Amino acid sequence: MLFRALMWLGLALCCAPAALVAASGSASAAAQVEAPGWYQERRPPPPSYPNPNSWTERSLCELSNEALALVYRTPARVGVAVADLVGGRVWVGGDAEPFALHSVAKGPIAWLTLATAEVRGEPLSRELADELRQMIAWSKNDAVPLMLDYVGGLAALRGMYAALRLEEMAANFSRFSWGRGEGRAADVAATYAQLAVSGAFSEPVREGGFALLEGVVSGQRWGAWSPPRGLRGWSALVKTGQFAEPEEGLRLNSAAIWLDQWRQPRYVVAIMAAEHRHWGVAIARQNTIGQAIGEAIQARERGVVDPRSVCGARVVGG
Repeated sequence: MLFRALMWLGLALCCAPAALVAASGSASAAAQVEAPGWYQERRPPPPSYPNPNSWTERSLCELSNEALALVYRTPARVGVAVADLVGGRVWVGGDAEPFALHSVAKGPIAWLTLATAEVRGEPLSRELADELRQMIAWSKNDAVPLMLDYVGGLAALRGMYAALRLEEMAANFSRFSWGRGEGRAADVAATYAQLAVSGAFSEPVREGGFALLEGVVSGQRWGAWSPPRGLRGWSALVKTGQFAEPEEGLRLNSAAIWLDQWRQPRYVVAIMAAEHRHWGVAIARQNTIGQAIGEAIQARERGVVDPRSVCGARVVGG
């Protein structure tokens, strides 16, 4: 199984793209819908993306002092990572220890499913394609075993992490449960960055994955998903996860890929949290942190430097 898991990377790089999902309403079909036409004729070439393994790590206060202050004021364990995919840096803040992934792991599982279909040269069945859509859109847990059976089990997922050089994700992988693997916020950001820009995935696989994330229902969009209203044509594609432990409280995770007006990946935001006590309060705080990050990204893209976002001896509110 592990051998099969490692094969997919080389095959994906050498094989011609194949239709990934047969039938209307599938991820592949949805991916063929063009982005808004006002910019299509002058779309620039894709940017050059530094490998996430070579990112420069900086403190979150350099991007948003407000976001870091919110992290410190949250009555729970929170870790945040914001990756600039073009600039090759990641801003991190809060708890640097690993968090249980839960449904945030469904993003990598979806990409692996689409890549496996491409390697096999045959589309997903209607039934499997629909289950894949529900796994992402509604976070349907019962669909995950079907995807893992299709790709070759949990060993295939770990093999993908290893092939992408996501060493911490591979090291903290659970052999017994897809949701029990762990990762720091920075590891989750690096994982979603690889999904967004790695040359290991063909454009049909990447666009199929984006289409799945675009289908996430409104009740599953929060945290790292903060619509960048001030940036014309930008969008944020998010996967969230939540879980309640009787003795450890509530866990809420969110990871989002931010696309610019040309539909090119520009940022990845990951917010991981544990030990919350109230759902409403926990989600509201995730949203507040996400909004602060969104405002900082908008300011950065407009060339505005927030004088409050300076790392000093003390974080405001900390």
